[in-house]
Amino acid sequence: MVAAGLTTREGRRPMADERLVRIYLQDHAAAMTATGALLRRAAHDVTRAEVRSILRDIADRFDSDRGALAEVMRAIEVAPSTVKNAAAWVGERAGRLKTNGRLTSRSPLSDIVELEALTLALTSTALGWTTLIELSTHDRRLDEEMLRATLRRTLDERRRVEVLRLHCVRESLS
Repeated sequence: MVAAGLTTREGRRPMADERLVRIYLQDHAAAMTATGALLRRAAHDVTRAEVRSILRDIADRFDSDRGALAEVMRAIEVAPSTVKNAAAWVGERAGRLKTNGRLTSRSPLSDIVELEALTLALTSTALGWTTLIELSTHDRRLDEEMLRATLRRTLDERRRVEVLRLHCVRESLS
């Protein structure tokens, strides 16, 4: 099925399959649910206070990113998937079961592994914004400037997480 609203700005033939766009957005929304939960948990549990403080700021900014995706989904009439969001939430919680060499206390390796996971998640989020920017050239319902601003914010969040990860590597493994 081809989406009626996904046409070129000149009104030419439809450019995307509505079902695929819906699945894509729901998948990214679910992934962002898990990423937000991991950010909040890491901001609470990471061993170093200075890292926790920066992660809290990044988590607050990421909440804005999630809000931006919700706006996009509303604009093109895509509802979030309760099942996918629940699965992402459960998956994030299951990730907490890893011991990283310790059973009774938090391992410094946990900080590194979680920051790596956040770097990957933020990379995926940035790719999602890039895809939406591309779609915005064909769909008037998508605000290209808002998408570009959100992409810049996500790339900055990813850069900041990577700086924290390298700091933890130096402190824990060097």
